[in-house]
Amino acid sequence: ENTKSDYVSFSNFADTEDRKMTRLCGHPAKEKQEIWSDGPFFRVTFKSNDIYDSTGFKAFYQFTGIED
Repeated sequence: ENTKSDYVSFSNFADTEDRKMTRLCGHPAKEKQEIWSDGPFFRVTFKSNDIYDSTGFKAFYQFTGIED
């Protein structure tokens, strides 16, 4: 989503390419959102500016094992 406000973006790395996943910004989620990486690498990027002031983002993460 294009935005001038703060955002959090997600990507994961596969072989030699950093794959962009999704971007969340400025609108409270109506329900909990889960974002998964399908590999051992996961990048979370927080971008902030001074255009709008708000309370920020809240996130939780969990490492899981690989299922056989």
